Amino acid sequence: MLGSFSSNSFVSSSVLHLHPTTRPVSILLAVNNFQNQIYPRVSPILSLLQQQQQKRFIRGGGRGGNRGNTYQPSTLKRKRRLGFLARMKSLTGRKIIKRRSLKGRWYLSH
Repeated sequence: MLGSFSSNSFVSSSVLHLHPTTRPVSILLAVNNFQNQIYPRVSPILSLLQQQQQKRFIRGGGRGGNRGNTYQPSTLKRKRRLGFLARMKSLTGRKIIKRRSLKGRWYLSH
C-alpha cells in the first residue's frame, strides 16, 4: 500500500509540472469572487419571476393587468339592477328617482 500511495503522489506532482497553465487555488477563488460581484448568481425560480414581470410590464399590464374585456353589457341585468321598478322598491332608489327628477333629467332610470 505504501508503494501505491507514493506512486500516486509522484504522478500528481508530475502532472502539475506538465501543465503550467493550471492556476493556484487562491487565484481561482479571487476570479470566482470577481465574477460573482459582476454577475451575481440568481436562483432559477427568481430569474423566471423576473422574466415574467418584465414581460408583463412590457405588454402594458401592471399588477392587476388590463384585460380589456371587463364590461360585457346585458340589458336584462341592467334593467334588473338600475331600472325604474328596481329603484322604486327601495328607499335609496326612490331618493335617486326624486333627485334626478328635481334636477330635470329626461331619463330617470333605465
